[in-house]
This record gives sequence, structure tokens and C-alpha cells, in this order.
Amino acid sequence: MNVTLPQAVTIYARASISWFGEKAVEMTRQKADTLAARGDNEGAEVFKKVQAEIARLQQSHKRRQTFMRSTGG
Repeated sequence: MNVTLPQAVTIYARASISWFGEKAVEMTRQKADTLAARGDNEGAEVFKKVQAEIARLQQSHKRRQTFMRSTGG
């Protein structure tokens, strides 16, 4: 499958949420820190993008849940 980096980030972020739930941001931050400590700054930057995407997806999900509760849906 051919995907762009932004698509891969989104796919990985969604999978991380499924795998780690509320700990997804923390687990991804730890991976970024580990890669940075090893000198893999490019890899660390990718995981920072994943971390930001996870946070964005989680916020979107929370807003959707709040809306559904407020509308009785």
C-alpha cells in the first residue's frame, strides 16, 4: 500500500488510540523521546506528529461525545 507521510501519521495515530486508549499520547511521546535519545531526530519528529494527531483525534472524539449528550443523540 502506498501512503503519504501525513496519511501514515493518521493511520498510526488511529491505531495507537485503539491499542493504548488514553495512554496513546504518553506512549507515543515516550517513543519520540527514545528515538531522539538514539540520535534519530527524523524518527522522533514523525512520532511527535503522531502524538499531535492523537491529541487532535481525541479532542474531536470528546467534542462529538459532548455534542451527542447535549442533543440527546
